[in-house]
Amino acid sequence: MRDYRTSDRSAILDLSERFTEFELPPWRTKREIDETNREALAAALDAATCGSVVLVAAREGAFAGFIHLQTKTDYFTKENVGYVADIAVHPSHEGMGVAGRLLEAGQVWAKGNGLNTLTLQVFDGNDRAARLYEKAGFMREVVQYTKRVE
Repeated sequence: MRDYRTSDRSAILDLSERFTEFELPPWRTKREIDETNREALAAALDAATCGSVVLVAAREGAFAGFIHLQTKTDYFTKENVGYVADIAVHPSHEGMGVAGRLLEAGQVWAKGNGLNTLTLQVFDGNDRAARLYEKAGFMREVVQYTKRVE
């Protein structure tokens, strides 16, 4: 595990399309999600902010994945919490424990920054990611419902 380097930029941005590798809600398009995620991730890489970090996992010297962590304010307690803004593993490194190690690094980062909680969001239907998060000890808390108004 190491900090982000500018030489990681293209590898990280290329992984942004992994965020839509499941059946999307019918009112969302892969294109809109991929474009928005890529833009937000590029902005985060270009302008590191206080309370934010991108960590990179490497296996045998090869880029294996990344985690983008931020500090947010908990709606209910108003306390600062850690937030996993993005996490992705390169397909050639799947099933090798990289995602678990990235999440562990996120917990270490949170604790090192005095944060007692680490949160994240996942689309309903992204069962693979949900299983990973639950295996890592995350629990469901709030479920968002959406309805198109016509």
